[in-house]
Amino acid sequence: MNFFNQLFNPQWKLLDEENKYKLFEYIKSEFISPELEISNVELKTFELSGVKNTTFEFNLLDESFVFIPGQKDVILGWESGSGALSFSEMVNIPTNNPELSSIENVDQYINKHTSSLRKVTIPPMIVGKHALPASCVYIGWINPLTGEFHGEVDKYLPFAEKINEELFPSLSLEDFLDFSQPKRVLQEGEYFLEYWEDEDIYIVCLHEEMTLEENILRIQKFNATLLSEDQWEYANGAGTRKIFRWGRNLLFDDDEFSQTATTNVRLAKSANMFGLYFDIDEKRYEITADPNVVKLGRLNEQGTRIEKMLPLSTYYQNKHSVDMNAKLSPLEYMYRKAIILKR
Repeated sequence: MNFFNQLFNPQWKLLDEENKYKLFEYIKSEFISPELEISNVELKTFELSGVKNTTFEFNLLDESFVFIPGQKDVILGWESGSGALSFSEMVNIPTNNPELSSIENVDQYINKHTSSLRKVTIPPMIVGKHALPASCVYIGWINPLTGEFHGEVDKYLPFAEKINEELFPSLSLEDFLDFSQPKRVLQEGEYFLEYWEDEDIYIVCLHEEMTLEENILRIQKFNATLLSEDQWEYANGAGTRKIFRWGRNLLFDDDEFSQTATTNVRLAKSANMFGLYFDIDEKRYEITADPNVVKLGRLNEQGTRIEKMLPLSTYYQNKHSVDMNAKLSPLEYMYRKAIILKR
């Protein structure tokens, strides 16, 4: 058997469970550093909007990763404008933006702000299940109900008291009724906390101000890197011809669309067809291997629906680039670890 060729679809999809496990042993021996402890290996089937993939989820040093099979001649990018989206759904408020004054202009706006149509080959990859906050090193997680910490205790203990006060402050009954645990907490030079809804945990990271280059050098110690734009778009949407990974629907917050909103937000928050999670808060950028390319984006509070939602598109391109000399804040940037499998 040519092991490496079997790591590409459609060959991977045709393999039975036994042969998939044999290939995973090959992946471990050839591509994963011996310094990275592997645990919790499971063969899982992930599905989003009718697209299924059966692949491995596992931990490397207690961080969750998935194996994404490679694929040749994948079509990425977007040139279909609004597709099946209706003009009334996309532009729900009066706008002075001439780019959004008609359906034809909206189509041009969408095409302008999405990557160009292209055919590429995506290599097999091991990809982080979640993007991590920039300039941070993951050390473990906290149960938001009990306060119990799981992870590298020696690195957590110096900050345990301060973290407990952030998440479980001593409050009067009146203040307690008004208290809600924060989504994110940054203590610069010390730690960063973030609530992950899908796992109902707070991740705990050590924070150290770092540039993009310093972030990359740190993860390269274990043969990891950042995804290219092509690799990121494939990991996000699996090459499906949909403007969003969950389909063609916008996420509404209007009462008129409340039922639709509930369904679409649930899909957007869920794991995608590879078991990966992507931020939908629209507060941060996810960096790639190219400092001139960042994915996702910041919310345009004053914009129309399509302006607000387009940053969540698999193929969205914005004009933002990373200043190579700037220290990257975990409140503004995320990164996703990847190990690219190459012969």
